[in-house]
Amino acid sequence: GNGKLFEFFEMCEAMGPLVRARIFHKSLYVITGPDLIEEVLLTKAKSFRKPLGLRALRWVFGTGLLTSNGELWRHRRKLVQPAFHPRRQAGYAEELTGRVHRMLGRVEPGQADIHEQVVSVCLEQLMSQFFGSTEPGLVRAVRDAASSCHYATQALLDNPWYYLLPSPVEKRFAEPVRQLERRLLTLLGERRQSTPSRGDFADLLAHGTDQDGCPMRDAALRDEAVTMILAGH
Repeated sequence: GNGKLFEFFEMCEAMGPLVRARIFHKSLYVITGPDLIEEVLLTKAKSFRKPLGLRALRWVFGTGLLTSNGELWRHRRKLVQPAFHPRRQAGYAEELTGRVHRMLGRVEPGQADIHEQVVSVCLEQLMSQFFGSTEPGLVRAVRDAASSCHYATQALLDNPWYYLLPSPVEKRFAEPVRQLERRLLTLLGERRQSTPSRGDFADLLAHGTDQDGCPMRDAALRDEAVTMILAGH
């Protein structure tokens, strides 16, 4: 469960800013030092490729920003970057504050476990900001896919050979992700039929072009949308 995953990272952090582990014949490096993280993600990003663990999850994220490299990654990053501009986030805090206040109004006096309600607030905020929808069926599909992705990741950690042969994990956990994909493609298809007006993440995908100058194909739309939701979640 979560405990094993957190214990692993806490142990690595206690050992130092850079820790080497092994999965069969492959070396795994866990970086927790801020300066080293900056090098990997920013100052020396061109020298690094996405790790084996992410490649084992391509059945979830496809070739989205989380798993892609090189020119494809740079093109897609530039495409969606406007969704993160400070102007786009102007109403973010106000909207989130309203959701939190409504959540607190539903909490009974005394001690309460509000984990599920906090998760719901986070998912609704994510879907509202980036996709302009908090339709209950879509939010439920996100929750189911996120849960499935979590258990798939845990299976990889518990059984390292799945990194080399991830098919059993995909077969066991993929269906909720596929259901989410279908819902997202429907939403993005509807956006394509309308004039872009929101300027949000969904608009940028629906009306964007890929490296070849053509409208983004369904597979590319799916990969980036699922990546934003599940990696963001």
